Amino acid sequence: MKKIKINRRLVYVAIIIALCFSATSVSDKKQREKAPEKEVMALEIYQKIEETVKRLNATIDKNMRVGCLTTSKDDIRMWSYYANGHQGICIEYDYSQVTFSPKTTFPLPVIYSERRPTMPWRSVINNTEDNHNQDNRELAIGLLHKGQSWQDEKEWRIIIDSKQSQNFKMPPIKCIYLGAKIPDVEKALICQIAKDKNIPVKQMVLSETGFVLQAKAIVS
Repeated sequence: MKKIKINRRLVYVAIIIALCFSATSVSDKKQREKAPEKEVMALEIYQKIEETVKRLNATIDKNMRVGCLTTSKDDIRMWSYYANGHQGICIEYDYSQVTFSPKTTFPLPVIYSERRPTMPWRSVINNTEDNHNQDNRELAIGLLHKGQSWQDEKEWRIIIDSKQSQNFKMPPIKCIYLGAKIPDVEKALICQIAKDKNIPVKQMVLSETGFVLQAKAIVS
């Protein structure tokens, strides 16, 4: 599960607030004597922020689930990263057959950005129902963010919370793609299951003319 990082700007602001008087009154002996006390206060604020972040991360792990999809089935790197070095499979779902309803769970496009989303703090400061709901919405948006260097993955995500059933129905399977290096035993098993369910199966192979993958139908 994606972890939330501490917003360092908030920490710096807290430390600056705690130390500003000693910084602006260094010539005052009494203020200098109080400086260590203010540093302790700043450290306590920082520790409370860290504790809050840990609680929020625990809440996310407990209450939110994320499913990751992509629109790119022929990316060599993704087959290497996510399909056990080209030994796994890729399942293509047919979302054109899905009709909208309140119970429908649709994937949302990932937002690729150079900046992390900000931490929602409303319910931490004032834990009302409205603030809690707003923070949950912002957390969901945060789970849709990813670093811009990953944008080639063309990722979409399904996000659900504990109030929703985690056994939701996916769209019909349009095709199953086998990795270029899938073991023969797994290949035979998947092909038999797909044949029984009338699902097309293709295997990814390296192009003879370029460094790209191509899907070729398997003749049973």
